[in-house]
Amino acid sequence: MTKGTFMVKEAETLKAVFNEFEHTVRENIALLKTQQQCMINGEYEVFEQLTFKQEDFDRKLRLIERQRAAVSDSLCEELSIPTGTSILQIVEKLGDEGRELMVSVSRMIEAMRELTFSRTNLERMINFQLSYIEFLQAGMAGTGKMHTYNPAGKSANLQKTERFQGDG
Repeated sequence: MTKGTFMVKEAETLKAVFNEFEHTVRENIALLKTQQQCMINGEYEVFEQLTFKQEDFDRKLRLIERQRAAVSDSLCEELSIPTGTSILQIVEKLGDEGRELMVSVSRMIEAMRELTFSRTNLERMINFQLSYIEFLQAGMAGTGKMHTYNPAGKSANLQKTERFQGDG
């Protein structure tokens, strides 16, 4: 196998790794959307089960990242550039063979942005639910501070620590 053929093969392997990473991220996004729907529907047991699957995705992404680093370093050695070189510099060094690799990288980056957005949305939903639970707890126990509406504005919330007496 000639040096050029090996380089092309390594570039194709790296492209396959990026494609696998993107596919895994897209599966993860679908899981996050399912978790969001579970949160909306109040299906907390299903949500909990899906959380364990989320941990599996995180583990799988770490493994793919290790594989990407190994293939990338091998390709860097073949191209006679330092290991740890950015993917953009690798693509530039590959020339025409690097075009498809760059497309795969672009799709992966797009998927990562969507993943970040989905995770942020789910985190906001969870924080809202937790705040609501704390509000309900304070109302039920009567010992916590309850925020009530104040016409003076948002910054002047009226805080009470009254015990609920059972009157409507």
